[in-house]
Amino acid sequence: MRKELAILLAIPLMVSLILAGCGEKEEQIQSGGNETQQQQEQQEEQQAMYTGFMKVAKGQWVEYLYTINGKTSKQRVECVGIEEVDGKECIGFETDFEINEMKTILQMWIDKDTKERVKYVVKMNDQVYCIDPTSPNIDAEPPETETPDEYKPETLNFELGSYTVPGNGETITVAIFHGAGNAETWVSSEVPFGIVKVVNENGEEVMHLENFGLSGAHRDITAEERDDCTPLPFPI
Repeated sequence: MRKELAILLAIPLMVSLILAGCGEKEEQIQSGGNETQQQQEQQEEQQAMYTGFMKVAKGQWVEYLYTINGKTSKQRVECVGIEEVDGKECIGFETDFEINEMKTILQMWIDKDTKERVKYVVKMNDQVYCIDPTSPNIDAEPPETETPDEYKPETLNFELGSYTVPGNGETITVAIFHGAGNAETWVSSEVPFGIVKVVNENGEEVMHLENFGLSGAHRDITAEERDDCTPLPFPI
């Protein structure tokens, strides 16, 4: 159980590191020369087709497929909504991950205004455990609630493309940001939490969007379970 939890808490960090790498390349691209009329028209089209990340709302959900050490794993991320947790107004997210055919659920609550971590709980084998969100060993981060600076449309450091979502057959417009080597990050204004696909610097796909919905998220850890969680029986 301890090994599965460690893997679950490491997955979101791996993606965030890749995204950070893409941002470094984008700053170099931004220092280009004078714009031509054709470039200006292209930029206007880009900004019209990609407007940044969608506003986060209760009920949104996405499903991702990750490739880790040659093995494929599925992850679902949902927005639980806004609630008062430990005396603070927070926005909550749930993510479940299937590892070795065992489903583990992590619920994360962050301060709605400061974005600071407030409370993390994890459900394994029908038991809900408390996790110290301030622990330096906890790498799991909730989805972005706003468009990160490096992926704002006004940076213009992206090219437009399209992506067909395997789970529902819908084709969406994506903005493709390039990073070091062959790294790419595909994002979209049409899906919750923005991220569509991540490719590492070796050109290998790390994850992709499998399905999504703007409503219908199903909460697996209730508010009562969250508030009555018990400490983990082992340190992380």
